[in-house]
Parts: sequence; structure tokens; C-alpha cells
Amino acid sequence: MWDQNKEKLGVTGHRGCKAYMPENTLISFREAFKLGVDVLEFDIQFTRDDVMIVMHDDMVDRTTDGTGAVCYKTLEEIKQLDAGVKFGYPGQRVPTYVEALTMIKAESDPNMILNVEIKDQRPHVVDTAIAE
Repeated sequence: MWDQNKEKLGVTGHRGCKAYMPENTLISFREAFKLGVDVLEFDIQFTRDDVMIVMHDDMVDRTTDGTGAVCYKTLEEIKQLDAGVKFGYPGQRVPTYVEALTMIKAESDPNMILNVEIKDQRPHVVDTAIAE
């Protein structure tokens, strides 16, 4: 990030605070805020029923206790998965994009910069993500 009068090095919370918390979860984002990040980076995917969720991988296997492709699961199926149990924080759920944006707006610095990586390659996805 650049200021007209001086340079500033910005700190990015990649997938929240993934070194210490389950990535792309609300608890991970909150920890990143506590550490004072300037930029919050996270990823979004679409479920089978076209709901945007916060998840990096196209499969749920690595980051949850489930298996299978995000695009073949409904939001209801995604919400049954535990996104924290593999990382010592059981009970964490995969947030929707709207849930994440609502929490970020309520709990982060108003100058927080968001870097949202859209993983879905379908044409309507960017417009839908920006509309939120």
C-alpha cells in the first residue's frame, strides 16, 4: 500500500491467520485482526446451489472432516462439515461469503483492505461476488 508522502509496508493475513488457526474461518480472520493485519486475503467457491462460501480448495478434504468437491455439495451439506477439527479448533464451520463480509464489517478496522480470490471460473461469478 502506498501513501503520497511515504512508503508503507502492508501486512496481509493470508486466509486469515492460517499459520495458527484453521484457514478461511471466522476464528482465523478474528486472529488476523488481533495481530493487526492491513489486508485480509481469502478465497471463495460456489456450492452446488450457487451459494458463495469461503474456501480455498475445490475439494473439502484438506480443510474439513468431509470429502468431495465443493461444487457438488449444497450449502446445507457444507454447513455440516467441521472446518476446525483437523487443526485443534473443533466446531468451526465454513462461512458463507456474506457471513464473512458481515463479520469483517462489524469487527475489523474500517480501513481493512480485502483481497478476495475467486476460485470459480464461471462468467457470472465475478458479478455475483462484487454485488455482495
